[in-house]
Amino acid sequence: MQWVGYVLLPDLFLHGRDSGSPLVVSREGRIVALNEAARREGLGEGMSLESARTCWPGLEVLDYERELPLYQRQAAAVWDVCYSHTPGVEPFEVNAAFLDLTCPDAPHERALRIVRDIRRRGIAAVMGVGPGKLVARLAAERARAVAVVEDPASFLAPQPVEALWPLPIDTLRRLRRLGIATVGDLQKVPEEELVRRFGEGGREIHDLAMGVDKRPVARAYPPVKIGRRWEFEVPVVTMGPIERALTILVRDLHDELFRMGRAFGSLTLKVEGEGGVEVCTRRLMRPRHSAESIRNIVKRLLREVVRGPVAALELSLGDLEEAEFRQGLLFDAEVRRSPALERAIRSLRRRCKGTVIGWGDSILVPERRERMLMLWDPMRGGLPWSE
Repeated sequence: MQWVGYVLLPDLFLHGRDSGSPLVVSREGRIVALNEAARREGLGEGMSLESARTCWPGLEVLDYERELPLYQRQAAAVWDVCYSHTPGVEPFEVNAAFLDLTCPDAPHERALRIVRDIRRRGIAAVMGVGPGKLVARLAAERARAVAVVEDPASFLAPQPVEALWPLPIDTLRRLRRLGIATVGDLQKVPEEELVRRFGEGGREIHDLAMGVDKRPVARAYPPVKIGRRWEFEVPVVTMGPIERALTILVRDLHDELFRMGRAFGSLTLKVEGEGGVEVCTRRLMRPRHSAESIRNIVKRLLREVVRGPVAALELSLGDLEEAEFRQGLLFDAEVRRSPALERAIRSLRRRCKGTVIGWGDSILVPERRERMLMLWDPMRGGLPWSE
């Protein structure tokens, strides 16, 4: 049987910052965390920062985006502790992660050991344990130390239907419109009826309502990292050779990133010179995967780390995770060799009955003057723009 833990660090955003006066953490104009002093003044999560300052003009505010690198470093120390107990660590939010607790030992005892180890480092932690991610996360929100759910259907029944957090918000709203207020109400609906109304997605809705969540915990920690290095024969002092070398490193890293189907969350540039080693890292607010993103970040970092003759360059991408590619990179050789893409192109050529379909980089684009003339003479250049 699968056992999943959800470790939550409720005070991470305030760790070491609570001075006793009202203190909140703001993200995009909303409060995402606050101390007890702020709660006593009537403030709460989700409240707008403007309203909070109206209630308490002297309110101390921490900006989430500015503090994010600190939060990530503190969380990484906790994930290291978790990794020492289980190889299945999947960071889910900045202050929370799923753990794979499936083992011969009792999951409750193992969870207690992990929470004790984290608390010894002065960081508050709680954990929910259940047979799936859904139940484990909900249990953690109610835990004082460790909360174990062995009967997920009974645990979920009294909770509002919105507790089924893996479902899209549109689905939850639709369930509400159908008069389903609690998960218990949803458990009474036959699976066939849910399939009739929601299609095959109705089976997932039924499974989640019964507490069945078979999604495995990904082994996503420590994060994968890829890098490339370039060494000059003699130290260079001009930017030309440095930029050319970085162009090659960026291209190679992007090709590997694309083959892996990953996006990167951080970039590190290391420059070795006669004066020593300069290292600069940038962490991104959201993962990226394009070559242009890598180039733009490298250009900004280059001005910070080059301070004299350069002997070697090292570029690395970290915090890799699954990428959501919305558009194929058709100029990539690997993509061109895709059998599915070749079949699609052959099909289009047959349907269009001509040589209309081709690769974009094979089209010779006229110069601007020629394009302007073609607007006045559609037949210019043999291109039949009109009948």
